[in-house]
Amino acid sequence: MDSEEKPGKLANEVAFGILCAIYGPDLIGCRVSSDALTPLIQQALDAHAKKEETLNGLFVQVLEKIQLIATPPDRSQIKDAAHLASILGERADAILEITSKTLQAWEKLKSSNQPSEGM
Repeated sequence: MDSEEKPGKLANEVAFGILCAIYGPDLIGCRVSSDALTPLIQQALDAHAKKEETLNGLFVQVLEKIQLIATPPDRSQIKDAAHLASILGERADAILEITSKTLQAWEKLKSSNQPSEGM
């Protein structure tokens, strides 16, 4: 997080909530200000938001590719039934490739999000 950016309201509320969970709602004995925790929480929220933005962008790309493949070919481009079967076979292969790569990426992402042991 840049030093010029101010942490958001959610980060501030989470920081206060953490301190309340540890010290109680009156914060008696707390020597840490929620302002000290807020930037750390904001960094985590920003990193999560960036990952979600990337994932959403990839999802849209996959949908756009499938939509392009699923669009029927122009009738003027089809010579005969065998040619149509060939085009549809190529498109089915492309859909299989796109979905396979997407599922592989999803599995990789899931495994990278698993909590480390000992935490």
